Amino acid sequence: MTLTVRKNKEILRLKWHQYMSAGQVEVSVGLSHSTVGEYLRKAKQANLIWKLTEMLSEEPLREKLFPPKLKVAEVPLPDWTYVEKEFKLPAVNDN
Repeated sequence: MTLTVRKNKEILRLKWHQYMSAGQVEVSVGLSHSTVGEYLRKAKQANLIWKLTEMLSEEPLREKLFPPKLKVAEVPLPDWTYVEKEFKLPAVNDN
């Protein structure tokens, strides 16, 4: 479930500024325990604190909570035709 940045900020405000327990935050924002926990973990992974979170506008906060996923480098596949030719050479398969 992806929440609005405003809802994320409210979760963090209640937890860090109002010092509510996770259970109290869940009831207050009407979300499940796992959803609140997930967003608190995302904030911790982003090294956020309330003073910083409070000052961030929506887009910078979104970027911190949801950093772009790193692209996996594409590894080129071997040229199988070349490999097959190499295996057919006499010295390659001498055991």
